Amino acid sequence: MELRFWFIDVAGNRLRLTRPFTPSFFLHLNTTDTKRAQVLIRCSPVPVSIKPAVRTEIYSGDTIEVQQVFVHNPMKFREAVWHLEKFFPHFAFFNSDVSVEQQFLYETQLFPLGMCEIEVNKNGELLSWQLNDNRETFEYELPPLSIMQLRNSNDFVPPKYQKFLQLEISYDGRTYALEQNSPRELLEAFNWHLYRCDPDLLVTDYGDSVLMPKIVRLAKQCNIPLLLNRDATAQFHTTKESSFFQYGKIVHKDGAFTLAGRWHVDAHNSFTVTEADSRRII
Repeated sequence: MELRFWFIDVAGNRLRLTRPFTPSFFLHLNTTDTKRAQVLIRCSPVPVSIKPAVRTEIYSGDTIEVQQVFVHNPMKFREAVWHLEKFFPHFAFFNSDVSVEQQFLYETQLFPLGMCEIEVNKNGELLSWQLNDNRETFEYELPPLSIMQLRNSNDFVPPKYQKFLQLEISYDGRTYALEQNSPRELLEAFNWHLYRCDPDLLVTDYGDSVLMPKIVRLAKQCNIPLLLNRDATAQFHTTKESSFFQYGKIVHKDGAFTLAGRWHVDAHNSFTVTEADSRRII
């Protein structure tokens, strides 16, 4: 299958491009378990294939023989990993926690916001590229990003207990309060602002856990297609939530609500935004 991704050219045009890509992960197994894995691969709910490979283990520097598992539907990568995790111990897996997007960037050496020259065919498929930037650079040029901020304007009631949405939208130096009389009118007004701003970056307050799921749920109830995704053929996705121990306390991190063709950043759920106080920059 192919990946879809977006470039911004020097004229500010947004380009949706595609490129075939098959993500993979590795299993380090003995001979018996290798034969077992080949049987389990045939029973996988996700189309996968397997072949022997030789790789270097980064911690020890040793060269080891592994089985490389190719997942032929990138959107089902985690499901393929979960299927095999039922049968093999965690230490047998390598690169299974590396996302498809990261794998693509590692393989191509591209990185977000990096300057490059690309060759594209008439079907919008990325054929070749030349990176003209360095990921280690401190002073770098940013593309002309369109930024929208979105929050629930009712601060008196916690978001998860609010019965009605009252949205506040900011972009291009102006702030708009959406307080329509019906959910349908509110969603239509929200879509109008999305169309008008066409944001590359959507910054929300509690968007991952509350605001974005609530808007999507309301849109389904009203049967109104949302313009949240720049790629209208894509679905909404939420990554897995997690909890971890940090500085003597348990910290919970909500799963990220991801969009297609735009970046969504929850200012309260993003470590980068919280630690860098990036909202001041925006």
